[in-house]
Formats: sequence, C-alpha cells, structure tokens
Amino acid sequence: MAHDPDLVFLDEPTAGIDPITRKDLWEVFYDMAAGGKTLFITTHYMEEAERCGRLAFLHEGRKVADGTPDEIKKSLKDKVVYSCRTGYNPAMSESLKKLKGIIVLNQFGEELRIIAERSLPQKELTAVIRQSLGGKASPSLVAPNIEDVFITMTQGRRAL
Repeated sequence: MAHDPDLVFLDEPTAGIDPITRKDLWEVFYDMAAGGKTLFITTHYMEEAERCGRLAFLHEGRKVADGTPDEIKKSLKDKVVYSCRTGYNPAMSESLKKLKGIIVLNQFGEELRIIAERSLPQKELTAVIRQSLGGKASPSLVAPNIEDVFITMTQGRRAL
C-alpha cells in the first residue's frame, strides 16, 4: 500500500479473522473503494461476496456468472427458493430428493433451503415435509441469496 496503487488484489483477506476485526477490515475496504481504489477480492464467504459491487463466480476454471449481486440473484429465472424451519432430517431429505424438480437441498442450522424448478407444486413439497415431520412445518417462498445461486450454478443436482 506504500506506493498508493489504484488496483489492490486481496486473496481471502478475512480468512481466520475474528468477527470484530473482520467488520473493521471491511470498513477499510469500503473507505479504499470510496477513495477511488479498485479492490479485487477472492473469498469463499458468500456473505462477504454480497458486500461487493460486482461478482464473478468461477467453477472448474470457468466463469459461470458475473454481475452485481442483484443481477446474479435474478439469474435463477425458472427456479424458486423455499425456506423451511427444521433441523436436519435425513429421512425427509431423502424423500425430498425423490421429488421431480428438486435441484438443491442446503441445511443451515435450523433452516433448510430448497431450490427447485418453478414447475414443482409447493403443495407437493409441503406434503412431503409435513409427512416427514408429523405436520409441523411448511416451506415458505423466499428470495434467493448469493449462496443459493452459487451452489445451483456450480453443483446443481450434485449438491443433493
């Protein structure tokens, strides 16, 4: 930084950093960008990627998407994302995988994210979930996040 470059490459700059220092570091990045610097940041943290003005997803050496975070989220087009408040349930996951139109199941603690073809009826999805859980939960249609899009574009059915 001593020679005041216009372009700064940062390779996973927040890996292994505590949350407070990570927040502070992102404030430094924003200040640099506001000062006219271009920052090229690689990260595997999708919530960090969403902080950037433009993104590019790479998979197996190929660019599979690029654009603003909003543009990339809209790229799922014919797919929908559901969220269901439920802990990990292997039997339910196996039942869901059998539904025609399921693309990705992604568990986040007590939230199951389901990416499916728009043609899969929500009532069919709800029936499988309720049967597995004894009628306790149902999926809600939600907006895709960056991780939903990344996993769909790079893994698709392999993520099951």
